[in-house]
Amino acid sequence: MDFTILWRINLPSLSHSAEIIKIQKNSLQVKICRTEACSGCAIKSACQIKENSYAKLTIPTSKPSDYHLGQSIQIEISNKTGFCAIFYAYVLPWFLMLSTLLITIYISDNELLAGIFSIFVLVPYYIVLLLCKKTLNQKFSFKILEK
Repeated sequence: MDFTILWRINLPSLSHSAEIIKIQKNSLQVKICRTEACSGCAIKSACQIKENSYAKLTIPTSKPSDYHLGQSIQIEISNKTGFCAIFYAYVLPWFLMLSTLLITIYISDNELLAGIFSIFVLVPYYIVLLLCKKTLNQKFSFKILEK
């Protein structure tokens, strides 16, 4: 999917401070806590980190020995990756539902059936996303900005 028109808008990359909670062979597991800075964030409504909660992420690194448990680091995700994630999580399912709704209404002229089909079409979509989790994790990875 080509999102070049979306990142021509010069938006800064999304970054967050995180705490290292687990060090693995080729990656770090970090915890991102919601902070006061989130209140001014432009995409806070789409963020998965709710108030008084945290998210766990696994971040690949070539030198995990350079880090220690409890260390605070800054992580970043590029705009391109962010827009792509929003597309797969929200935009594509919306188009899938809408097209299923319109096609089913056109074929059957039954609105109840069309509504049910348009909701249930998401089940195989999210199963496919789940099966592609490994590939998507590689595509949507965070990077460490500083130690």
